[in-house]
Amino acid sequence: MINNQVNQEAEQIKDCCNKIEAATSQQSVQQEVQKIKDCCKKIEQNLS
Repeated sequence: MINNQVNQEAEQIKDCCNKIEAATSQQSVQQEVQKIKDCCKKIEQNLS
């Protein structure tokens, strides 16, 4: 099922975001992480 696969991909991206956030406090990196998280949310909304 495509939705399931995309959900798994989104989860992996979120895990990656969290690891990046935990590893650094640099403002520029946090801004990039936030962009990725916003993108994840849009993908999830499109699937639901």
